[in-house]
Order: sequence, then C-alpha cells, then structure tokens
Amino acid sequence: MQLRLDTKGKSVTAIVIFEDKATDSPRATVREDVWGGVKALERGERMPELIQETTTILEAQQRHFPDLEVDEAIETILWDEVRHYRVSISTSDTHAKDKARKRLFRGFDLVAPGDPKRRRADTMHFDDLRSWMNTFCAQARAELKAWGDDV
Repeated sequence: MQLRLDTKGKSVTAIVIFEDKATDSPRATVREDVWGGVKALERGERMPELIQETTTILEAQQRHFPDLEVDEAIETILWDEVRHYRVSISTSDTHAKDKARKRLFRGFDLVAPGDPKRRRADTMHFDDLRSWMNTFCAQARAELKAWGDDV
C-alpha cells in the first residue's frame, strides 16, 4: 500500500492498494484472483484488514507529519472513496504488444468504477518467468550469505 497525503501532510488524498502477481497465466490470475480482491475492497468486505494496515502506515507517518490526524484519515479512507488500485502482472511474449496487454486488464473499470485515476495497470515482461525467478532467488541468497546471514 501507498499513502498519499496533501502538500501540507495533514490529510489523506489517496490510499493506493497494490496487487502484484507473478504468474504464467496472467489473464486468469487477474480475472480470478485480482478482481475478486478489488471487488471485496470496493464492497467493504476487507475494511478491517485495510484499516489495520493503514493505521500502521499512518502512525509511522506521524513522525514526519505530526499534524496528520489518524482518525480523520481513517474516516476519509472509509467514507470518501479515496481507494486507488495499482495492478501489476508478469507477462511473456504473448502479451508483448499494447493491444494484448490491454486485454489483460479488461473489466478493471467495472471492478473499481469511477475516476480513471483510481486505476493503474502495469505489466512486467519476462521471457521465462521461472528461470528468471530461480536466478533472482540464487542471487538474493548469495547476497544474504555475503552479509553473514544463514540462509
């Protein structure tokens, strides 16, 4: 999640909820996993979870923005519809062109209706996701070992 504050750091202008997925089946993942989570947030079904996470972020931000009113910010998030969504999904060559990428996110405007600025859709292109992930994990383990962590 990302918290957006006004220029004075006193009030919340948006809470951006990230849905980042790495998969070999991007459209199915968006349709079956991501849209369900966004719909649940839009219906208010995940409010306790959202409020808990948001409260933690807000309390941490108070160090930098002491005038930030946590209770007021929570109320804004609950009632003023400042929830925004950023969906990011891994893709392969089958979704390399703009038209194919656009199809991945078909229906976003229906699950998170309203102003288009509430919705952002991104793709991460990998020719071979599994191979890239294995290489990335091996590099991460090597880096941690170099720091002296036992992995």
